[in-house]
Amino acid sequence: ALIVFSILESSRKEEMPSLVREIKMLRTALKGYRPRVTDDPLGWGLEALYDQFIQGNPRRSTLAAIHSTALHPSHLSLPFRLYGAIIGARIAGESV
Repeated sequence: ALIVFSILESSRKEEMPSLVREIKMLRTALKGYRPRVTDDPLGWGLEALYDQFIQGNPRRSTLAAIHSTALHPSHLSLPFRLYGAIIGARIAGESV
């Protein structure tokens, strides 16, 4: 919502209502947000992929710390989930 509201506010015409107050509320609410990471293979892979597009790669160290769990052979019975993890790991590269 913050991204969408910020884009709308930056392209707003004078006769349209301002979203400044809503943007301020969202920024305040997100100050304490810390990205979480899961060891579920599919979730881990998607987070590794998504982290590449966030400035500073906030999940990188946590993703690296649990990669052996997410990519463990015990997940071979869930090929779709393991496939998601492999794609994320492949895109994230050696840092994860």
